[in-house]
Amino acid sequence: ERKTLKRLPNELTVYRGFFGRRAKSLSWTLDRNVALWFANRFKDVFNEPRYLIEGTASKKDVIAYFAGREESEVIIDPEKVKVHRKERIAA
Repeated sequence: ERKTLKRLPNELTVYRGFFGRRAKSLSWTLDRNVALWFANRFKDVFNEPRYLIEGTASKKDVIAYFAGREESEVIIDPEKVKVHRKERIAA
């Protein structure tokens, strides 16, 4: 995973899918489809709005990268992510 992180560009496009008010978190992904899955995974259980955030972050600010479970997860301080778009996902 460290080798993969090293090969990534210096500026990363990151995504976060969530429901309710869970926008600020350390867990982000490099894969938009993974973020959408996280936003939608409890849509039939919780009646809360779902969102997708897209932003950029510097690779130097990444605390960790996890390739397991095919999530392309990056752990990063949410204050280090420059948000470009927050989109509400239709029901």
